[in-house]
Amino acid sequence: MLTTGSISLSDIKEHLGVTFSDDDRKLNSLIATSEMLILSQLVEDESTLPFFVNNQVYLLAVKMLCAHFYMNPSATSSFEKHELPFGMKYIVQALRKDLMLWNSVD
Repeated sequence: MLTTGSISLSDIKEHLGVTFSDDDRKLNSLIATSEMLILSQLVEDESTLPFFVNNQVYLLAVKMLCAHFYMNPSATSSFEKHELPFGMKYIVQALRKDLMLWNSVD
């Protein structure tokens, strides 16, 4: 599974405003899943992983997706659900464009 390891548990907890440790295991799993889902849309092999390390747009995307999964653990609700957090498609498209530029420099 591809991950960059750039997002820590404390980063996600700060983003979510979580101060307790009861969900640490769940959050670690959501971090890995969020990274894998985003990278699977952008990366064909590990040679481009350095582009994502400390990339602020990528880090935001992982935080947003992780937060979405954490706050919407069920597929059903009495509230309106959204398939992806607002702006996620735009962020992935921007990352794809920047990655192509990064690849062309090498």
